Amino acid sequence: MYNKFTTRCNCGGLTSKAYARQHDGKCKSCFTGVIVDKSFPCPDCDGRITAWQKARGYHCDNCTREADPIGYANECRGLYDGPDY
Repeated sequence: MYNKFTTRCNCGGLTSKAYARQHDGKCKSCFTGVIVDKSFPCPDCDGRITAWQKARGYHCDNCTREADPIGYANECRGLYDGPDY
């Protein structure tokens, strides 16, 4: 949706085209040198999870894979995806 307003930095991150024009094509993290970690610790181990996973009470992929290897494999194959309406 916002692809026309964003571009990729050399690090692979997204940044707005306006910001990239003003800062030699770099995203804010690369330009300022401050890397923001937007992940959270897994409830079981030191693995990292996203804010979306944390809000839903999920664990990291490693913990999920160890707890239910068959369910994890089926999820990766897309067997649990809902119907497309």
